Amino acid sequence: MESDQYDYYFPDGEFFPLENTAFPLGIALMIQALGLLCLLATLAALRERSTRAILFTALPLGVLAATGFALLGLHALLSALEGQPSTLPGSGLFHLALLIGFLALCALSILCCLSVPLLGLAAAFLLGSTLVGYFLSSYLLAPLLTGYVSHHTTPGTETIVALSTAAAAITMLSVLISLASQRRK
Repeated sequence: MESDQYDYYFPDGEFFPLENTAFPLGIALMIQALGLLCLLATLAALRERSTRAILFTALPLGVLAATGFALLGLHALLSALEGQPSTLPGSGLFHLALLIGFLALCALSILCCLSVPLLGLAAAFLLGSTLVGYFLSSYLLAPLLTGYVSHHTTPGTETIVALSTAAAAITMLSVLISLASQRRK
């Protein structure tokens, strides 16, 4: 059923918590925030390829982007536990933090491309699972693929978000495998 009531990605208004949706998503977004910090650690480990300016710019940007994922995850977790939307989005600072996290991830993706292009690609794929990426998937990408627009959430939105997240993970894994093989040589 297409209704805002079942929106577990960003519970709001009249929220009906579906079992096994918001809670695992919240945990997954928290893990994604940790994964982004791992991306930063990988970039830091490659100091010889990075200029100091890029490294010191990328670290704060990455922390801001990871904070955005952690806040989204916390909102989903609290909403699942309380059975109603959490009070976190009640503050304009919450939405500002999510927007800053999105913009920081955009900038981080560009900076990473300067040092390790695959890391930049991994960061770019993560854009799909931000709140802005979710809305773009729901109102632009999914309608293009399905030929159908819903008032609430177009079918296929979650698939696009999941695919972008999986692509980020696979890209990051390929970077780590490449680094491990280079260190053996």
